[in-house]
Amino acid sequence: MVTFSDVLITVIFLLALALHGFLFTKLKLVTEKAGEVLSVIVLYCCQPVLNVVCFQDCIFNAKIGMNMIWVATIATAIHISLFLLLKVVFCKKSTDDK
Repeated sequence: MVTFSDVLITVIFLLALALHGFLFTKLKLVTEKAGEVLSVIVLYCCQPVLNVVCFQDCIFNAKIGMNMIWVATIATAIHISLFLLLKVVFCKKSTDDK
């Protein structure tokens, strides 16, 4: 079972990784483009590894799998509905401006 402290440590570690890139960019130690690259590395490389490590000791069963499918389905539905809502709002606004 994944405890709150496991998730908290993972989130703190991820924020610590992101904070370095933010600080380096703000202090002009790296260029803005390099800051974007650091963000991509943290987002696409470090975050999945942290998730795997966090859930490594978890015992999975069919109920957890179904819950994962439900969460993915609900998240996808929310993303699509927000995308369509924002597309309608901003497309209508941009046609009014022309």
